[in-house]
Amino acid sequence: MPEFIQTAWTWFITLELTDQIGVVTGIMGAGGFTIFGWMKWFKPQEAQPEKETALAIDTNTGIQSQGNLSIASSGSGTTQVNTGTQIHHYISAEVLSELKRLGIAEYALNNFFRSLSDAQIPAEDWDYGLRQIAEDYQRLKQQTAEIQTNSVQGASLKAQAEQALEQGEFDQAENLFQQIRDLNMDIAKQNILFAAEADAANGALAHTRFQYVKSGEYYERAAQALSALGIEHETKAAEYLVWSGNGFYKGAKYPQALSLYECALKVFEKTLGKGHPDVVTTLNNLAVLYRAQGEYAKALPLHERALVISEKVLDNDHPDVATTLNNLALLHDSMREYAKALPLYEQALGILGQTLGNGHPDVANTLNNMAGLYESMGEYAKALPLYERALGIREKALGNDHPDVATTLNNLGVLHYYTEDHLLAADYLKRALAIRELKLGSEHPDTKSTKQSLAVLEQLKDENVIQ
Repeated sequence: MPEFIQTAWTWFITLELTDQIGVVTGIMGAGGFTIFGWMKWFKPQEAQPEKETALAIDTNTGIQSQGNLSIASSGSGTTQVNTGTQIHHYISAEVLSELKRLGIAEYALNNFFRSLSDAQIPAEDWDYGLRQIAEDYQRLKQQTAEIQTNSVQGASLKAQAEQALEQGEFDQAENLFQQIRDLNMDIAKQNILFAAEADAANGALAHTRFQYVKSGEYYERAAQALSALGIEHETKAAEYLVWSGNGFYKGAKYPQALSLYECALKVFEKTLGKGHPDVVTTLNNLAVLYRAQGEYAKALPLHERALVISEKVLDNDHPDVATTLNNLALLHDSMREYAKALPLYEQALGILGQTLGNGHPDVANTLNNMAGLYESMGEYAKALPLYERALGIREKALGNDHPDVATTLNNLGVLHYYTEDHLLAADYLKRALAIRELKLGSEHPDTKSTKQSLAVLEQLKDENVIQ
């Protein structure tokens, strides 16, 4: 027997222990009492007194720790573990040798035994339990090594967690893993936010280029990303939903627009309150969408509610009040309630001219709608100057190839058709069609409408009704 082992056998062995439950294990083999793995091979004079725990060996080769866990060689190739409850568990030398082969540190093994004891694993299952824990521990170390983080703080936490595992500080390791998770989630959330903002910018770009459906898709993706980040971002997500709805509405994708507007309205009412201007905007958008689909009974109460809120929370001459008045007038116009529509248009036009100036595109919108009202009433002489004024404002403010310019050109073409100035009607309609095909595409409902109007004129020409 080597000298330092014999010394340990005769007197005592001093080991460094952690503040966990101390575990020391020996196996009695043919060559005498051997200490390995989680026990350190050293001579007594190399010990560090300030970190010592004394383990006494009695004449029966038992080793008793200062805690409630004792381990002793049985003398038959197994190791006896006493958890302090007077129950002895026998661990085979084969299992302990396997643990050594796997490189399990003594600090980790301390926690293995404690885990078995705390889990109240039956004594006869300790061999299997230790094997299972050892396998899980190896997988744990592998998964810890695979943790990725792109920050200095994350790398430091990972190193601390690896050290805690080696030292058997499993509670500390769990806490460090949670810190890494929280840090990475914060970074991921920030990256998701940045991605959403990029999508929103693309949505605005697509809208500027009259790519309305594409704009709706970008804004919807931005809203979905923000929604995944929690309630602190839901109001901004709802704003993106509104813009997404606007894109799908202008792209004539009404079902998509409807669900987005409805979702945004619920969020705004919850987060901002039912009297907020954003609620008014969304109510108006929903009503306009219903009107476009001919569902006037659904649109009317939404416009009326929007008007009540607008007049309550804003000044009566606020442009947003004028917008609601214009939209309500347009609905009554569509319902052929002309007597109700006209004063609303006039009121809106007065507010917009005073607050935004007579050259503003919103003024042109109301002028265009008033002209349409007079046209519907058969008062073509009153409609014509309003259309022409609207066209002048839009061409100056928006450019000659803007879809809103095409709308007024189309309306002028229809008006001249009714006044039987078919050549001028065809000219306006052809200009409108060129813009709409360029900006909206050939499959857009507005483009198809203009094509149909031109087809009527061509049919009249073929029938020699016009030259």
